[in-house]
Amino acid sequence: MNKIELSRLDLNLLVTLSVLLEERSVTAAGRRLGRTPSAMSHALGRLREMLGDPLFVRVGHRLQPTPVAESLSAPLHDTLSAVEALLRQGPFEPARSDRTFRVVASDYLQRVLLPELVARLREEAPGVDLRLLPVVPNLAAALADDTADLALGVSYSAPERLKMRTLCADQFVCVARPESWRCGDDVAAWADLPHALVAPGLAVGSTVDRALAERGLRRRVVVTMPHFLAAIAVVERSDLVVTLPERLARALAPPGLLIRPPPIPLAPLELVSLWHPRVHADPSHRWLRELVLRAARGGDGF
Repeated sequence: MNKIELSRLDLNLLVTLSVLLEERSVTAAGRRLGRTPSAMSHALGRLREMLGDPLFVRVGHRLQPTPVAESLSAPLHDTLSAVEALLRQGPFEPARSDRTFRVVASDYLQRVLLPELVARLREEAPGVDLRLLPVVPNLAAALADDTADLALGVSYSAPERLKMRTLCADQFVCVARPESWRCGDDVAAWADLPHALVAPGLAVGSTVDRALAERGLRRRVVVTMPHFLAAIAVVERSDLVVTLPERLARALAPPGLLIRPPPIPLAPLELVSLWHPRVHADPSHRWLRELVLRAARGGDGF
C-alpha cells in the first residue's frame, strides 16, 4: 500500500470507499452519494492510485472487494464514525436534552445500579430516557452497529476492541436454605452439593468450576438459567445451592435463606462499563459514562 500524506488526503474519497464497500456497485453507490457513474469511476481510480491496489474486481454485475479493501472495511467505518462525532461536537446540556440512551446490562447490574442511576438521571437530565437491553451474544457488534450506546459487564468477559472503565467490585457468596448447607467449610463436600448456575454472560460458572478444577474437583449443576431472580426462587424451594454476587444476594434473598462465603476462594467480580471507540469523544456519551460511574460508586447498591 502506498504511503499517504494526510495533508493531501480527500476525506470524500474515504466516504466513497465506505459506500462502495457497502453497495458493491458503482451505480448504487453513486445514487446514495448523489454522484454520476462517471464521477464515481473517477473517484475509484483515485482511490486505487492512492492505495496501490485494485480494491474491487467485477464479478458478474457486482463488485468484489479485494483482500486489501476487505481489511479496510472495519477501520474505515470506525474512522468515519469518529470524524462524524468530532464534527458534531458541542456542549452537551443534560438538563435540556431529550435523547434516549440504550444500555446493555444483566438483571444483576440492573438491580444493583439502576435505582441510583435513575435517581441521578431524573435530577440532572429529566428529559433524557434510558432503554435497558438484555445481554447479547455479540456485545462488540451491538456497540459497533449502534444497537446500544453503552454496556455494563465484567472485565474478564469484555471484548478487546471496546473501551473499558472499572466501576467497582463485588464478591461472590453462596445462597441456600440452612438445611441444604450440609458441607460446613469442606470444599469437596460443597462440590458434592446440587448447584444452580446463573449464566447471563457473566461467566460465573467458569469462575467456580475453574477454582474447583484446580483442586481436582467438579460440581453437579442441576439447573442453569439466565436470570438471577429466578435462581433465588429456585433455591428457596429446593435443596440447591447457588453462587451469586454479594450485593445482589443481600438485596434479593428473603429472610430465612443462608448467605455465606463459598468455602473456596473466588476472585471478585470487577464491574465495568464498555463502549465503542467511535463514541469515546462524544460529549453526550462522556456525560452518560460519568453519570454511570457516579451512580456505581455513590449508590447504596455499591
